[in-house]
Amino acid sequence: MPEKTPVLFQCNSIVGERGDTVQIRLSGNRRSILSLYEVEIYAFPTDLDILLVESQSLENQALEHTFLGPYKRVLEKVRNVAARPVFQKWDNEDIFLTYYRPSDAWHFKTKKMLGTQKAVIILRGQYKTHTPIEANHTCIAYIPFPTGWAFDKCRNPITFRKVPVHRFITVSNGFTNAGPLEDILNGEYELVPDQKSRFPKSGGRPVYRNERWNYIYLHYDADEVQWAFTEIHSSQDGKDVSYPTAYVAYKKPSLTPDNLRWYKCVRLEQNGVEKSCGGSVEFQGHGPTVSHFDYGF
Repeated sequence: MPEKTPVLFQCNSIVGERGDTVQIRLSGNRRSILSLYEVEIYAFPTDLDILLVESQSLENQALEHTFLGPYKRVLEKVRNVAARPVFQKWDNEDIFLTYYRPSDAWHFKTKKMLGTQKAVIILRGQYKTHTPIEANHTCIAYIPFPTGWAFDKCRNPITFRKVPVHRFITVSNGFTNAGPLEDILNGEYELVPDQKSRFPKSGGRPVYRNERWNYIYLHYDADEVQWAFTEIHSSQDGKDVSYPTAYVAYKKPSLTPDNLRWYKCVRLEQNGVEKSCGGSVEFQGHGPTVSHFDYGF
């Protein structure tokens, strides 16, 4: 791993960088010297996972769109977090999930609110947890009124679950009676790095490429909340020429195609006509998991 690449080691506002070292005093006078990255993995190995924030309904579409979805752990100097991890919305750099020590509660905040008592959503439930996933919470949300701000209790709890990003995805049982598409779109896909410029609407999600037919890509469209199969070829001037082939639609934001259930699968014919995919397409992640600290999406 490159020296001085930021990595999370956080105690209130004290933040180190990968390549720095720290002395840990063991029992007696023995000392151990580890890099900050090693200390982080040793102390809290599960904190580097990605969280998917979910709720049946916040009864406010703006809140749901802004705050529900995937969060990743980030290196951010934040006061009053009591050595808890800091999470940032995967596709919105202004939204954070942090612990607030004075009230012993988890807060959803904008960047300007970090370290202060201000929050958009304050979670109430089991207190003094190290990560939000340790308990399911009900929430109290700030909503705007013409005369200012007031509290409004959310009727449904906000919950959290870990979401792994696998290096490989298997696509199966789909596109039956779709001619050659059944053979082309089903199969093994491998995550390919640094595809933001090719798929600007992916919301920073992983992009997968078909191992057999390497011109077929599986990528996310954040605007449409769907995973799309796209055929891409390079023209003589080096520019991409893309042909949308099929898409699978979800009701809620998805980090990878295998972490939520889809509700509609559509294949696109050359004349633009939409037809049912056929079958019941399945996505199964497998192989090693990938960290967003060490892999460019």
